[in-house]
Amino acid sequence: MNISDKTIGSSYTATEFNSFKNETQTAITAAGLTLTTTTDQLATSQTISGQTAHDYSDSGVADAYVLSRTGTLVQPDTYVDGMRITFVTANANTGPATANMSAIGVKNIKRPDDTALIGGEIIANERVELIYSTAAESGTGAWLMSPWNKNILSFVPTATVMAWTTSTVPTGYLAANGASVSRTTYSDLFAVIGTEYGNVDGSTFNLPDYRGEFLRGWDNSAGNDPDSASRTDRGDGTTGDNVGTKQPDQFKSHSHNVSGKTSTGGVDTARDGGSLPEDYNFPTSSEGGNETRSRNIYVQYIIKT
Repeated sequence: MNISDKTIGSSYTATEFNSFKNETQTAITAAGLTLTTTTDQLATSQTISGQTAHDYSDSGVADAYVLSRTGTLVQPDTYVDGMRITFVTANANTGPATANMSAIGVKNIKRPDDTALIGGEIIANERVELIYSTAAESGTGAWLMSPWNKNILSFVPTATVMAWTTSTVPTGYLAANGASVSRTTYSDLFAVIGTEYGNVDGSTFNLPDYRGEFLRGWDNSAGNDPDSASRTDRGDGTTGDNVGTKQPDQFKSHSHNVSGKTSTGGVDTARDGGSLPEDYNFPTSSEGGNETRSRNIYVQYIIKT
């Protein structure tokens, strides 16, 4: 590569940089020397900085990816903190997954927050970027998925419910509207919630129905809901202190005092001389609307499939 036109402060294109590394490697190996990432800084920097899009190919299967370096650059022989690799695979993950890079050894692939994959994070035929972290998995090391991977929404666990600000449901979610849906089409969601919210037949299951409802945290024996035992069927016959059970609206027990003054003979001298029994009661006037509620704004609750 001709670099005679480069001056101090000049930048290299990715092609020029890779060409420079290739030529340097060729010169060193031609002299009978061996590049290893454990003993040679050039190879180490090559491992860390030389990883570009589609840099590795996959010959493994779903959830167990076997990655090999493409091109002529030296294959790394150890995992280095901060190294980045990218690859395209025909196999989407269905749950926790591993990657074995350059036959160095199998390492788990984790989410950016170092938690296990649940399925769907790695998309078939889409670019995947991984970053190696020696601190991951309590210091044993693991591949962390870059937060810039296309399927970022898959980092939301299946069956997560969230408030959505438009009437259009985003891809990967369903409206939490009590609909009956296919167990096959939404198998991941069915694996989590099953028929907790009921089902029409053996091939379907019901979604939770949060339309027009306020959501309340599960009491779980904390005692904050004094009527938890009387909560009603969530859809599968389960009642009481369990996630998904229901409660109607209610006022907390209270009383109103109605003042009156009667004479000894039973005449209410405070009511224009009207005659009332000595013991009496009468309703107060009513006011208010159709329900008891707090100030609110509509959102649409959606559930991750």
